Amino acid sequence: MSLPSDKSMYPLTPVQMGMLFHHVQARHSGVDIQQLVATVDDAIDVSAFRAAWADLSAAHPILRTRFVWDGLPDPRQEILFAVEFEFTDIDLTDVDAATHQTRIAALLKADRLRGFDLGADPLTRVMLIRTAAEQHRWVWTFPHILLDGGSFAFL
Repeated sequence: MSLPSDKSMYPLTPVQMGMLFHHVQARHSGVDIQQLVATVDDAIDVSAFRAAWADLSAAHPILRTRFVWDGLPDPRQEILFAVEFEFTDIDLTDVDAATHQTRIAALLKADRLRGFDLGADPLTRVMLIRTAAEQHRWVWTFPHILLDGGSFAFL
């Protein structure tokens, strides 16, 4: 891997250093993964929703960040020029309403346990789960090292 110029690399905060240490020690445990889940009681234009997330990623460097540490004296955050974030659109409208919660809980657990490779991009995933014609669950998954509670609220 070739390293970019110093202008796109930044040191980690002390809290991020601790998170990186724990991530390396317990990969795929799911404990360092944040999931925001919201119910949207309205129709969603999926392509516009996806495009809005692409615009958000382009506008906010933290959503184009990965972490590098191999061969470096200190871990760094690397801001990439562009990333292709993962967007999954799942249709559960053919599943009875009583089964929705079980299926959604299984999807959320699998997504958390999948974790992230902090040295790869992208470090954010979006899932849109359609449960009825005008009802969706929106899921945004990312590693805690990327964003804290105050930061994701801003985005």
